[in-house]
Amino acid sequence: MLIHIGYHKTATSWLQALYFSQHPNIHYPIEYEQLWQHLISPHGLEFDLHHAQQYFNTVFTAPANKIPVISSERLSGNPHSGGFDSKEIANRLKQLFPHAKILIVVRNQVDMILSNYKQYIKAGGIVTLNDYMHPPVDGRLPLFRLDNFKYDKLAAYYCQLYGKENVSVMLYEQFQQQPLQFINLLNEFIGITTPIAYQFQQQVNKSPSDSYIALKRYANHLNGGSSFLPKKVIMPRLYQKIIQGLEYMEHFQWIQQKKYLWHTQIEQDIQNYYAESNHMLNKSFSLSLENYTYCLTNK
Repeated sequence: MLIHIGYHKTATSWLQALYFSQHPNIHYPIEYEQLWQHLISPHGLEFDLHHAQQYFNTVFTAPANKIPVISSERLSGNPHSGGFDSKEIANRLKQLFPHAKILIVVRNQVDMILSNYKQYIKAGGIVTLNDYMHPPVDGRLPLFRLDNFKYDKLAAYYCQLYGKENVSVMLYEQFQQQPLQFINLLNEFIGITTPIAYQFQQQVNKSPSDSYIALKRYANHLNGGSSFLPKKVIMPRLYQKIIQGLEYMEHFQWIQQKKYLWHTQIEQDIQNYYAESNHMLNKSFSLSLENYTYCLTNK
């Protein structure tokens, strides 16, 4: 079987909606809610391996000609909480599915951080980009951590658990630039030979504009009721009206074209922070990161 663990913001939604769920040789029965309930959510001292095994064994009864697939970016941890449980989840996966293949899709860290920050605001967050990247570290709550995107660490741990031959690291940038080559490599790793018509031009979970994010961050102060803003909602109707207005604005081209300096801000902030990690990942998996926008050397 194949376990696709993410990361977030690496075409996971496209793979789930237009590849795993549509390929005739893939059995893709699990929704996120089921993974959350039986695998991710249980406290470490409450996780019931036997119960989880019984559940997944029932769900994964598949025809002989189909490959069972689990896919959820949450399996690599949650970026907004620094991936604090990524190792615990890896251990549970190994206990439940000891003979699986592991797919990890990564993205250059500057784009990754910005895309996850936008998702944080989209989901109700209120802090600035700088405060998101450098939250207070006081041991009370797990928050964003730059270390979470040192991809070589999690990849190496899965190699330790499953063997390097059963772990594939692929690039989001390759999916963007050479999607058919990306899918062919994925098919080869899974063991699929049947070609299908891939809808590469169809966008799933489109990223909002910079203007939308900048304005929504202020509007989110009126909302609440989530872990990003755990307080009573102040003006729910006004908030909904504002969000409707922001979504209407997204139809205008000039809104889409306006860019903030967030990308440059992240570049200047992290500098060569990921160079060693990227170098190790590149060396271990022969990814040719030098052909893309990954930092590999000290600047």
